[in-house]
Amino acid sequence: MTVPQSLEVAMKHHQAGRLEEARSLYLQILQTDPNQPDAMNLLGFAARQSGNHAQAIEWTRKAIALAPNDSRFHFNLGETLRAAGQHEQAIDAYRAALERDPKSGMAHHALGLALERLKRDDEALHEFERAIALNPRLAHAYESLANAYYRRDEHAKAADACRKGLAIDPNRAPLHAQLAAALTELHDCQAAMAENQQAAALWPQWAMPHVGMATILQSQGKLVEAEQCARRAIALDANFVPAHNALALSLDRQGRLGEARQHYERSIALAPDDPRARANLAILLQQQLEHEKSLELLQQAVALQPAFAAPHGMLLAAMNYADGICPKKIAAEHRAWAAKHATKFAPQCHDARPDDPKIDRPLRIGYLSADFIEHPVAHFIEPILAGHNRRDFQPIVFCDTARPDDMTHRLRGFIGPQEWHNVQTLDDCALARCIRENRIDILLDLAGHTCGNRLLVLARKPAPVQVTYLGYPNTTGLPSSIVGWRITDAHCDPPGDADGLHTERLLRMPRTFLCYAPSHDAPRPAPPPFLVKGFITFGSFNNAAKITRKMLCLWKQILERVPGSRLLLKNKALDDAGIRECFGRCGIDAGRLVLAPPEMSHLSHLDRYREVDIALDTFPYHGTTTTCEATWMGVPVITLAGDVHRARVGVSLLNSLGLPQFIAKTPEQYVELAASLAGDMDQLQKLRRELRLRMQASALMDGATFTRDLEGAYRAMWTAACNATS
Repeated sequence: MTVPQSLEVAMKHHQAGRLEEARSLYLQILQTDPNQPDAMNLLGFAARQSGNHAQAIEWTRKAIALAPNDSRFHFNLGETLRAAGQHEQAIDAYRAALERDPKSGMAHHALGLALERLKRDDEALHEFERAIALNPRLAHAYESLANAYYRRDEHAKAADACRKGLAIDPNRAPLHAQLAAALTELHDCQAAMAENQQAAALWPQWAMPHVGMATILQSQGKLVEAEQCARRAIALDANFVPAHNALALSLDRQGRLGEARQHYERSIALAPDDPRARANLAILLQQQLEHEKSLELLQQAVALQPAFAAPHGMLLAAMNYADGICPKKIAAEHRAWAAKHATKFAPQCHDARPDDPKIDRPLRIGYLSADFIEHPVAHFIEPILAGHNRRDFQPIVFCDTARPDDMTHRLRGFIGPQEWHNVQTLDDCALARCIRENRIDILLDLAGHTCGNRLLVLARKPAPVQVTYLGYPNTTGLPSSIVGWRITDAHCDPPGDADGLHTERLLRMPRTFLCYAPSHDAPRPAPPPFLVKGFITFGSFNNAAKITRKMLCLWKQILERVPGSRLLLKNKALDDAGIRECFGRCGIDAGRLVLAPPEMSHLSHLDRYREVDIALDTFPYHGTTTTCEATWMGVPVITLAGDVHRARVGVSLLNSLGLPQFIAKTPEQYVELAASLAGDMDQLQKLRRELRLRMQASALMDGATFTRDLEGAYRAMWTAACNATS
């Protein structure tokens, strides 16, 4: 088509950014030729650039009416409709453009963007891939493709898409930032930092790279530096939501909960449809004992982005902390999570049958966790890794931690170099492949729905027998064909109702489901502090999220029953003014409350028990490691038994120690047991001397017998799998 000279002049003005001059010439052309569709289309384009979407749509539709087969006009209409937020109509326009020009990479890419805004992510991904196939030089399509992969947690694919885009346009700052985000998820922090720095150099006024740097520094525990980066981002763009979220996270992890809460709330106000700040604020509110509000925010986050597995998993974990939720409702939500986020991986599942179904052959046992560090899980997995009979059971570790510590190196000493795999840089697909390549017979997930879990790896069924154990007090929700077993005992999950609350079969260990390994250089128990202070000190070192308002009411009653007593609490959140106010509202005199900051080392944490006479377990979510630590340091623990696993771990632990007299069956008995023990000075001194010896002699620390029992459980699981193939 020959472009009229006057139109060519107008287009030159338009390309130079002189919109008013271009618009004036377009209108003059239409006065001479009222049926000039190109002028109408370009008027629409200019109107869109000026923000006048209604006028842009009107002019573009007039152009289409005159030239209905011109794909450019339909594409332009789609662009305007998308800019106006009319995504359904934009999709129709893009499809009309593609009907007329099926090989338009630009139209496929734009269609993908519109589908993405409607959360039709699978369709969007297909369009981005199609756009690149048709036009491999379309750099911004690689950016969109990378973002789509990133949202699907396919971080290696996201990084690959970014690199391909940068090969075309090395100065495209968003691709550098997107590559940095993918590399951060793959725990390649050095390369990620370099990409963020490159993005910041290319676009000095862009806040996003500084947010990326803050995220990396947070993962490295450099919280002050992370805070500085986040503040730099806010200085560049005061309304940039990710910057406020990054700053809030840095403050949160420093224990500055009041400040963190303000920035989470600012993020939500700026972006009501973004689920991330809601989810993060919800976790903070658990620490401030606002469990109902926390659950409400998590439910909102899930509703805002139903395809996003992380906030839904956070909701499941949060339900364990709250009081008064029906166990059947919690179980149903776990199944809903699996149906929504895990069943789609069924086509990737490995053949469920054992490759070599011989019942008595040596078995390769895989242990998967991000917690092979100074973490509660490590103290319970150590006796198992140390005690395996290597002739019949070969342990293989898949370590998903990015920050190994002394405990990591200690655990690694029990495993051969060929059997320890650092997998933090592997996305879910690659990790599933790694597990298959290692010919794992039985794979144990040690995280459940806790932070850093890889349940979507298990959803791909990389091992013929898959088990959940130790790190989480509830079902995974995954079908029994995927995760077949959950290891527990009859104290935590009495036969009967408990079985119906799990998708897995419950394998109950004969004595206890846990075996504890204390820190090898833990301090010796000190005399009970009441001998020096002249009053009883109750204590709880549990996660603040486990403290409910009902729990505070019981603790208040205990303090009232024991005149002059104190309550010592230790947690990162407990130096916050909001927590003191909450305790005050429950009637606990501030003068009787002692808030200890978190310790810098595990040994100093243990040493803090010298200030406690009696430990008070939480309810409905019992302590596990805290109960073992308290007992190891000579401090007796009072627990309140509930009906489900999260509220019965203390029952299992105290029965293992031969101390059932400290298990209350009712709230009233809980208060009575604590008050009664506080009045028995001789018993407290006796327990201080004897608890560590009692613990050492108990099933809870008999690593050799426990590991033999566990190996027997593995053999039973394997036998069932082999018999199922015959």
